[in-house]
Amino acid sequence: MFKSALFVVVLCVTASNAVASEFKELFGHVPRVTNSILVIDVDRTLLSKFAIDNGWDERFNKSYADRPVYLPPESDKVVVASQVDPLRNFAHTATVALMGMKEPISMNLFARAEGGYTDVIEGVKTAWVPSDAYFIEVEPHLLGMQAPANRKAIAEWAIRYKKEGAQGQLSPYLEAVTKMEPKGPQIVMALDTVNSIPQHMLMDRLEKSPIVEKHNLDPESLTPFFASMRGAVLEITVRNDISAKLQIQFDRTVPFNDDVAQEFVLGVLENNEMELPGIDTWKYEVVEDSIICSGDLSVQNMRRILSLMDIPSTKFSSLKGQDVETPTEDDVAANSQAYFHSIESLLADLRPKQKKSNASDAKWNERYASKIDNLPILHVDKDLLDYGENLSDTLRVMAGTRRMTGMQGDIAARHSGDYNNDYYNGYGYNYGRAAYRYSRVGIAENINAQYNAKADARASGQATKLQGWQLIDSATVDIRRQMTERYNVEF
Repeated sequence: MFKSALFVVVLCVTASNAVASEFKELFGHVPRVTNSILVIDVDRTLLSKFAIDNGWDERFNKSYADRPVYLPPESDKVVVASQVDPLRNFAHTATVALMGMKEPISMNLFARAEGGYTDVIEGVKTAWVPSDAYFIEVEPHLLGMQAPANRKAIAEWAIRYKKEGAQGQLSPYLEAVTKMEPKGPQIVMALDTVNSIPQHMLMDRLEKSPIVEKHNLDPESLTPFFASMRGAVLEITVRNDISAKLQIQFDRTVPFNDDVAQEFVLGVLENNEMELPGIDTWKYEVVEDSIICSGDLSVQNMRRILSLMDIPSTKFSSLKGQDVETPTEDDVAANSQAYFHSIESLLADLRPKQKKSNASDAKWNERYASKIDNLPILHVDKDLLDYGENLSDTLRVMAGTRRMTGMQGDIAARHSGDYNNDYYNGYGYNYGRAAYRYSRVGIAENINAQYNAKADARASGQATKLQGWQLIDSATVDIRRQMTERYNVEF
């Protein structure tokens, strides 16, 4: 249902004569099932001093990934919509983007520039590209993109749209938080969590939370509070530098202080394998029904956050007027350099800054593997593409292994220690749970056993992480040397 509905956002605007790059027009056509949205005022972002100083507006940037988010220089505004599951590591289904274009770009150009092909699906002009996306021609100055590509979903949408017309709209929460002020933040990301968090899952997690235990909080009273979470809004402002403000809102007053709020926020990021280095130094405060976090944002952290709603990168603007069908060796060398430097930028974000890093970063490894998969590949050296494919596979294996060792540590911790379980009597863990009885010595022994079990798992995960990076570094050195020798240019 969601994949079909996604195409409302990229096509239904043909029902009016409004300019597509007006945000208020775009928001009204977002699919009903959308619960996350990313809004980017491209013009205002690229006009900032930081963006100019760092070359975000350069069409011929040697590295597509140097920019924290794909900002097509032909567009003035971008809206990205998706459906995210906050309880499953923020996994999401297909993502759709709308781009208001300052100059028309044909589907033929997309197809040629990206090595794809044009298609007409139920009367809709499209271009499929190897980064597993469809570009969709809505109007001459309105471009749609959907990833991953799903031709059947486009066809189903087109048929239904002809019969029923536009049906999409933002949820009340997203509608209230996506108003872009002329002098406000240029980038806003919002997540609607109303009625999406089951209380039984919360209760289970809170009962196991070290933060709850540390501050002697009551899981039973905290459960309805966290279940009342309305959503979260991240505002990113780019001026001389990059700053961010995150507001997490509930429908009732926050029942703990600033310090505990900080611990919960950082704990959620760690549990979801999404740690962001440095944000522990942000300002955290409780204001009535909200937790507000604010501080400076590094380009690396900005790129990580926005990778949650990435759209495939494209290089069509740099290929206008070029013969993309019969490339010269210099063309292949230049495209290969751009591809390699993009990968280098992504790896720099992920590479641990310390040799013994226990950062919970499995989610970022997965998202960056997808970013590598989505890089432009036309006229890139085949051996370099093989390197990129193997690299993304390695990052996914590292993410899966770290996640597995964490699970193994939790399981080992739960089964360690010497419990007095007289009440179990074969009824099972949940029935005997309320009847746990520890002596003081037993409690200490159990805590030590759990700590040792988790420490063993962390050590195993750390070893796997180091091995993975050794493999990546070795392969990178080899491919750099190979490409430099082959094209006689420095990679």
